[in-house]
Amino acid sequence: TIRWGFLAVLALGLVVGLPSPRAAEAQPGSDLRVSARFGFDGYYREQVWTPLQVSLLNNGPDRKVQIRVVTSTYSSGALYFVRDVELAAGTSRDLTLYVLMEGYASGVDVEIYEGARWVATASAASTSVSASDLVYGVVAADPSAFGALAQIEPVSGSGYLAQLTIDELPDTAAAYGGLDVLVISDVDTGTLSVAQVAALEAWVSSGGRLWVTGGPGWQRTAAGLDQLLPLAPTGTTTLTDLQPLASFAQRTDSPEGGLLVATGELRDDAVVRVASGGVPILAERLTGSGTVEYLAFDPGTLPTRDWVGTAD
Repeated sequence: TIRWGFLAVLALGLVVGLPSPRAAEAQPGSDLRVSARFGFDGYYREQVWTPLQVSLLNNGPDRKVQIRVVTSTYSSGALYFVRDVELAAGTSRDLTLYVLMEGYASGVDVEIYEGARWVATASAASTSVSASDLVYGVVAADPSAFGALAQIEPVSGSGYLAQLTIDELPDTAAAYGGLDVLVISDVDTGTLSVAQVAALEAWVSSGGRLWVTGGPGWQRTAAGLDQLLPLAPTGTTTLTDLQPLASFAQRTDSPEGGLLVATGELRDDAVVRVASGGVPILAERLTGSGTVEYLAFDPGTLPTRDWVGTAD
C-alpha cells in the first residue's frame, strides 16, 4: 500500500515533453550498446509490475544517459518509465526496471538518450498470459529436468515454462505477480541479495509456491534459503527403496538404483509428504497463504532423470 504507492512514484512517471516512442529499428552508430530482457522469459501479466532487465555497455567516454520505456494503455494513453544512469568510460551496467503493461504487446522497446539525443535502442520480446494460465519459473542448472511442468495446464488456461537465471529474480515482491510457481534447483542461492530473499519470502507468504531441490547440489541450492525451507539440509544419504516415491506418483514401477537425497532437521511446522525408511523425500511447509516444497532429490540426476514416473 504505502510502500507500493512510493514505488509507483519512483518507477512510473508520466513525463511531459518526451518524444513519442520510436519503432524498433537498428541501433544507430554509437559507442553505447544496450540489450534487454522482459518479464519471466518474456511472459508477463497485464497490469502487474513486471521486471525488465537492461544491460548497458559503454565503449565511449564518461556519460550520463537516460533509459526510457513507453507502454500503452487501454485509454490510448502512454506510460513512461525513465531512469537516469551514470556510466564511466569502458564500463557496463546491469539494471532492473519494473514496468506495467496493459493489453497485448509482442515486444518492449528500450531507448537510451544522452540529453535530447537518442543514442541506442533495444527490443525485448514479450508474451501476454492471462490470470487463468499457469507460469512456472525455473532457475536450474538443468531446466530440461522440469520440462514436464509446461504440460500441467489449468482447466481453463495453458501452462508456460519460463527459464530464468538467479540474478533475474525480482527484488520486490509485487513483481512476482507474473509467476505461479518458482522452481530453484542446483544453483547458488547464496548469491541472492538481501532484497531478493525478502521479496521471495513476501511473495510466498502472499500465496506463491516455491519448489526447492536437494540432491548433489543441496548445499549451494539451500545456501540463501535456509529460513524458508521445511527441512534444513546438513548432509546426504542414498536411498534404495523408492517405492514410496512411485506410490506418490501413482505408479507401480519405481526408479532403479540409488537416489541421493539431502538430509537434515525438519522444521516444527513441516509436513512430510513422502519418506523412505523415515528419511523425507518430499517435505512441505505452509508460509502465510503460500507453500514451500522441498524435494530432497534432484529430478535432473539419476535415477529419476531417466524414470518415466518423474513427470507424474
